[in-house]
Amino acid sequence: IFFRPIFFRLSSLRHMSAATVSQTVAAIDAAAQRSGFRCVPVSWEDAQRGTIGGQLSCWGGNISDVRLWEKTGALLYTLRSENWNERLGYVGAKDVAVVTGNTVRGGAPPTPCTLAAYLRGLGGHAAYAGVDNGLSFFVPDVDSILSVRFQTVFLPIATRETVEFCTEVYNYNTRSDADPRNLLLLCTPQGTSVQQDGAGAKRVYFHEVDPRGTAHRYWLEAERSSHKVGGAQAEDQEEAADAAQRGKATAIRIGTRAMGTRFNVQMLIQLPLKQKERPKRHTSAAAGLEYECGLMSAKSCFSASAFDGLHPRGCSRSASASASAASSK
Repeated sequence: IFFRPIFFRLSSLRHMSAATVSQTVAAIDAAAQRSGFRCVPVSWEDAQRGTIGGQLSCWGGNISDVRLWEKTGALLYTLRSENWNERLGYVGAKDVAVVTGNTVRGGAPPTPCTLAAYLRGLGGHAAYAGVDNGLSFFVPDVDSILSVRFQTVFLPIATRETVEFCTEVYNYNTRSDADPRNLLLLCTPQGTSVQQDGAGAKRVYFHEVDPRGTAHRYWLEAERSSHKVGGAQAEDQEEAADAAQRGKATAIRIGTRAMGTRFNVQMLIQLPLKQKERPKRHTSAAAGLEYECGLMSAKSCFSASAFDGLHPRGCSRSASASASAASSK
């Protein structure tokens, strides 16, 4: 499993000229490169990468490009480690917290649980999407240890304004919505949403189930805050009550233990799905590069027809470790 916690840094870029934005990003990037980081609009979330001559390559069996999609189309910049020299962490699934409650019919208070427990009870959490209520998605040999990437994203926002955004995932190994490479978990302080990847770029929204059992998709909304980014956040009772009244997230345990409580974190978790037999492989004599002549196909975990009627279709895990805009949340 690969997951990526994102910490949101709100910056007043909205009213800057294009040249000023470019200069600001260039300055951040120049400073970041001195420490082995980059400021870029797209992040590489590769769950499986290959090698050429012993060196890391851009090829692999599970390659994803991920970015945050701002509702008006503005670029959102990510501060992350270098693509060819990634800084990855490893942590146990029992030591990572996700939040539940949003997929309970009519809603329930946000409640943290371990990722291991969530995967064991995935069928219940994802029943709103048509998944078998008794399905367990936890494979001890695969899911006990996770690889994690930490990143900070700059959101263009002015004082007393907000910005709406969502995650967009493009997986190079998925050619059809019926053959997903990964099951995706979008984890926020307000709950966890379940979705598959698909052909082309797919937006990943926050899900919530109403009292009638109908699931709705929402953009995420951010506003400026005086609380720090990249560290634990604690609110007083007045702040928490005001945020809750306006439908905003409040600080809660999410992510690794060292992250403490947060209200501005989003985690994207990719769960590789078991796929059909791989095509015959061919080797390029010139470069000595082993590659696949076609993309691996998978049993579809969810039908991609109508969101309110997703159905399980042979959902199974790997043995190795579209949506229109909705209301804002």
